[in-house]
Amino acid sequence: MSRTTIFIKEAQSRLTQSILPFYLSLKDPHGGYFGKTTSTGAPDYKADRGVLVNAGIIWSFSAAYRTLRKREYLIAASHAKDYFIEHFVDHKYGGVYWAVDSEGKRTETKARLSAQAAAILGLSEFYRVAKDEEALKNAVNIYRILEKNFLDKENGGYIEALSRDFKSLPKQGEDEPEKTAESHILLLEAYSNLYRIWPEECLKDSIFTLDEMICDKMMGTDGLVSNVVPFALGLEASGILMESAVAVRDIDLINKIRPAATNLAEASLEGYKIDGGMVSCRLEDGTLEEGENRRSLSESVVGNLRMWKYLLDPEGADRALHTWDHISSLWNDLPIDFKGDSPFHETKMCLEILGLFD
Repeated sequence: MSRTTIFIKEAQSRLTQSILPFYLSLKDPHGGYFGKTTSTGAPDYKADRGVLVNAGIIWSFSAAYRTLRKREYLIAASHAKDYFIEHFVDHKYGGVYWAVDSEGKRTETKARLSAQAAAILGLSEFYRVAKDEEALKNAVNIYRILEKNFLDKENGGYIEALSRDFKSLPKQGEDEPEKTAESHILLLEAYSNLYRIWPEECLKDSIFTLDEMICDKMMGTDGLVSNVVPFALGLEASGILMESAVAVRDIDLINKIRPAATNLAEASLEGYKIDGGMVSCRLEDGTLEEGENRRSLSESVVGNLRMWKYLLDPEGADRALHTWDHISSLWNDLPIDFKGDSPFHETKMCLEILGLFD
């Protein structure tokens, strides 16, 4: 049996026997999913529930169903979507809340860009598999809210956070950014996914503008989006840039994006370690910061696979496999320590492996 075949089998096994079953165990029979687990691994019934986790659950089970066609995944995604629209969507002002309590009552109402993007990504993925008009309607509504309220028409880019009714917020400190590269990368991924099911010209224009802004304004001369953006995120972002161009089916955009995506990916490989791990980031003073986790390693696998797919890097698949082995050596026999993490990144990694090598 070839190593590629084993790679595929390991990815499917990890997804179907570890990641998704764990989140299924957090399913609340009264709606949604419990917010986190206790120190013993049991659901914490009283924990708050975050929007990023719940949107990630919708996306993960929807995408898993699209690939594997297991009905239990579609049911799980539908269970998450119903709760999400009832409790996370702000039915007065629009957009989504950051967090609700165990009874579904809002606890933090600040409208964050990353939350809106995650909601679009999850709801649009659910529509792809279920053709659920409620999910599409809410995803489109959030898109329109972002373009109306978050888009900085004078300076470009999207504001990181607004009040619940989309008013400007006072800065909490000098280090609090008005805009972040990470949220814009997530937004680009969300918009690209929405375009697959809602190919409107206005959305296509938004994707073009986001691509241009990330490439022209957020990427430094060294190719990195920002000195303090994690290397793994930069690596995956290169693939998200290429995916966006492919999603809108524009050859001119693909040709424009490819050099920038290549520069970003190659610069981000500075964080790749010989054992398959990843250095976290390069700080503003130039020093490298150690630190890796499930998310960063998952992003590294996805980013390297997409370098192989889109940027024709022959070593990309080998690096992805090496990082996969690194992940397995660390966590293959360990339970998931859930403290409010979404299944999104690990599910995406496994599905990327299945999709590229199938």
